[in-house]
Amino acid sequence: SSLRLDVDARRRKVDEILATIRHDITAVETNLEESKAKITSDTDQAVNALNGRIDFTNKDLAATQESLHTTQNSLSDCFNEVAVVRSDLERNVADTEARLKNDIRQKQQEAFEKIGAVEQQAELRSAEA
Repeated sequence: SSLRLDVDARRRKVDEILATIRHDITAVETNLEESKAKITSDTDQAVNALNGRIDFTNKDLAATQESLHTTQNSLSDCFNEVAVVRSDLERNVADTEARLKNDIRQKQQEAFEKIGAVEQQAELRSAEA
């Protein structure tokens, strides 16, 4: 019977140790679940924040691309206008040059005719004298 008491005492001791181990395992499992929940929550927050930044960057990129497209179109329009103005200017310069050459020829012809008339008059006066 002392053996039985000893076995009972040891069994109680083992039961206490098992209860402590079970309690510790439960505490560890609870801690793991809490850690898992925190990690999951933190990860979700980080992913959501990152997705928000990606969305903002994509919108900003789209706006920048649209602005670039508008700028390219404006530059293209400016280049086209410059080409038209240049063409008009070149044509006006050519027309003015042709008109000036014609005016100079005409003035030269008039000057030659007047010189010829003066020379004729001088010859006639010389012949009369």
